[in-house]
Amino acid sequence: MASTDYDFILTRNELIEESYRKVGVLEDGENITSSQLETANKKLNLILKKWSEDGVKLWTQIVEAAVTVDGQNYISLPNSNGMAYVDLIMVEDGDVEIEIDRWTKREYQQCHDKESEGKPLQFYQDMTDSRIYLWPVPDAVYNLKLYGVKTLKDWEVESDTGELKARWQIAIKYALATEIAEDYRMDLKFVRDLREVAGMEYRLAMNKETEVSKTRRMKGVFER
Repeated sequence: MASTDYDFILTRNELIEESYRKVGVLEDGENITSSQLETANKKLNLILKKWSEDGVKLWTQIVEAAVTVDGQNYISLPNSNGMAYVDLIMVEDGDVEIEIDRWTKREYQQCHDKESEGKPLQFYQDMTDSRIYLWPVPDAVYNLKLYGVKTLKDWEVESDTGELKARWQIAIKYALATEIAEDYRMDLKFVRDLREVAGMEYRLAMNKETEVSKTRRMKGVFER
């Protein structure tokens, strides 16, 4: 069941068809039925949402510009491109850009000097009000670059790719194939083996994600 990586992006229907073929439900040249497509699409979107909620960065990153307001401790999340989660913020400092450290909610709450002013060094994204809180409070107007991912949307059209990163396609295919195999009540050993491969592919993609993220942070280059 070992797999090789893709160097291109599969559409929603291609991913679904490959998952059905992986478990032997579809033969080469056989077309998927509308019922099979509907069932698999629901499962696919549930898998993507679950992984996204677990913090998996499935989607290609986007970059947005923002400007601080002197004396205001937050900026609003830019939404021109549908950014939902901010992974990294860079602040301009002359001719260079400096990374602002991300705080967890607890770290932000435990800050006892929230009114201190200066060049922002940390940020906390409040997922409930679309605000990004900065510390120290900006003491001037600073230009920022926000690196993040778009709002997760269901794949509804057969040609959708969801702007999915190529390295996650194999893991998704095997995860979906496992769900399909369980639906068809296939041999338990086959399902276990499939689930094991799905887990391995997930870990491989996650390790690659971590490796790429570290490399790009070191170089100051971020995936778009």
